[in-house]
Amino acid sequence: MSGAAFMKLDKLTGPGIWSKAARHNKRTIQAELGASGHIDATRSHLNITLMGPPTPEEVAKLAKAKMTESGIIKERKNGVLGVELVFSLPTDHQLDVIEYFTACAHWAGAAFGGLDNIISVDIHRDEAQDHAHVLLVPLIDGHLRGSDAVGFKRNLSELQAKFYKNVASGFGFSKPRSKLSGHHKAQTARQVLDKMRSDPAAKSAAWAVIRDNIERDPMPYALALGINTHQKDGANFHQYR
Repeated sequence: MSGAAFMKLDKLTGPGIWSKAARHNKRTIQAELGASGHIDATRSHLNITLMGPPTPEEVAKLAKAKMTESGIIKERKNGVLGVELVFSLPTDHQLDVIEYFTACAHWAGAAFGGLDNIISVDIHRDEAQDHAHVLLVPLIDGHLRGSDAVGFKRNLSELQAKFYKNVASGFGFSKPRSKLSGHHKAQTARQVLDKMRSDPAAKSAAWAVIRDNIERDPMPYALALGINTHQKDGANFHQYR
């Protein structure tokens, strides 16, 4: 399969963060829907709650109960209360989304203290790419270890490597280069710009900024559009098989 699968990670901090994250995942934020938003509401019926409660209120309540059970009564203002992982598929994939995102969720649970730490998993099929949001409380040895679990840049790189090795590679994906350079970078940028000529973004007021970002770092756009980023000589690109 061409391209690679995405895995993005965010720390959840601040008051009301569980409710905010859950409202997005459950599609109850009206401003995100319809013509003025980035979500195609006519496709939202295709979304799937893979794990956890069906409503944002119940998700937030479950997260709070999980923390209370572990002795966390008072939430620290700047403390990492949770982790959200977003797993995305290329636009041209032919996979069973339930099978793939279930594997992603199980990997996420194992990486952050256990499957019981997962609060919810929601699959979205109403945006440009099929993707899943995994919300979890990073309880490790009975303690909330958000910052420790997420770690710094090196830890994130290691998590990405483990995800590709243990999950994405098994579904036929390849591990992307962290950065493109030289002729390969310019070539990939051209492929992205050519493919985006018919995209609504190309007609927006922000197109000049988007174009500059593509030329500066085309990799995220190439992966989102399912463009193969392999170097043909294979010298600097490792492919999992």
